[in-house]
Amino acid sequence: MEKGEFVAVRRDTSTKMILKIDTAVESVTQLLNDIHDNMYTKYDVTVTLSFTPFSVVLLQKAETSPLRWEQDILVQCWDF
Repeated sequence: MEKGEFVAVRRDTSTKMILKIDTAVESVTQLLNDIHDNMYTKYDVTVTLSFTPFSVVLLQKAETSPLRWEQDILVQCWDF
């Protein structure tokens, strides 16, 4: 903080970066957008409006590949 900087760590890539405090709003906004885009493309995302269609899709996907927990997110293991 004395240098006018702070450390940000991405949970999706485990990378650490030093950002300037005077551009924190812009930097963190861009960082959060990047994390969102990365996670959205990294995982096969299915959007449903209720739990029933979600559970059907989840069970169908579980038949073709195993599921695992990764950073508090249930993900499907695919080899890309």
